[in-house]
Amino acid sequence: MEVLDTFVSQAKQLYKEFLLFRRNPIEYIYLFTYPADKKVVIQPYDPEITKVGEMLVNNIKTLLPEMPAYYIGSSALRIAGQRDIDIYIACPPEHFSSSEKKLIPLLGKLHKKKSKFVQWLYRKNSCMVDVLLVDPRSSMFKKAVKTYEVLKADKELLEEYKKLKEQSSHLSMREYQKKKLELFDKTI
Repeated sequence: MEVLDTFVSQAKQLYKEFLLFRRNPIEYIYLFTYPADKKVVIQPYDPEITKVGEMLVNNIKTLLPEMPAYYIGSSALRIAGQRDIDIYIACPPEHFSSSEKKLIPLLGKLHKKKSKFVQWLYRKNSCMVDVLLVDPRSSMFKKAVKTYEVLKADKELLEEYKKLKEQSSHLSMREYQKKKLELFDKTI
């Protein structure tokens, strides 16, 4: 009987994984780019990080007034997180080159350049800053902005997200991202 229970439990887990993959194939596969051995460290909300993020967005809007900039993520939501700042700038790919030239004096050297986004990733005032010039038609952009907007508007979901974060400090980065994907998959 114990063997059967184990089999049923594993089959349910496999089915759950399959459904998550089926509904979010790109995000699910991307989970495997996160380290399985690096632990997540969730820290209490720090209003100073929000001030840095807001100042950065204002500077970006001064340099690129025609491009909408979205400050998203935990520090923008004013909740516990990984001491990071996430900013998405809606920018059609044909404007990547001219926009990145304007941003380099503010953000420094590029971290990554792809067909649908350009990324800066650096440390500032003891926090990580992740800025993306991203194609507003891309699913990456749409999902990130929609997730932020839903969390900001839905206090119940935000509380569930806070609890997930509180319970995640012992998890690997990959497992943490998977838990977030599961939460947002069933709600957004």
